[in-house]
Amino acid sequence: MGLWSPLDLRILDIVGTRLRTGRLEVALPNGSTRVYRGARPGPVARVRLHDTKLLRRVATLGAIGFEGRWDYAAIGNVTNLAARLCAEAKGGQVLACRKTMAALEGAFQFDAVGPLTLKGFEKPVPAFALKR
Repeated sequence: MGLWSPLDLRILDIVGTRLRTGRLEVALPNGSTRVYRGARPGPVARVRLHDTKLLRRVATLGAIGFEGRWDYAAIGNVTNLAARLCAEAKGGQVLACRKTMAALEGAFQFDAVGPLTLKGFEKPVPAFALKR
């Protein structure tokens, strides 16, 4: 079990407060749960985090924009990889890269999907599907 820093929890709070529709339930490694509700009813997303390594070194987070129009965003190679894997996933399927699969080893089981050719990546990326 990883230790949660105030920055990790602040990131979750920022993501949660930006929620417009539905509900996000995040189960933390210490057994507590954070629930974020959007202004409008909608789908419920439940996420269980097993280690803070999944939140750290994941992307560059910060304010982007100019005077009068600031936004908060996550940018970088890892966010691009996550978006490409989501786009490749079939309905109901969850795809992960090798690092995410390794971080969740023991908690979940995965099937190798094979290398995927993804836009923005020079080499094919090994992908793994979460077993249900």
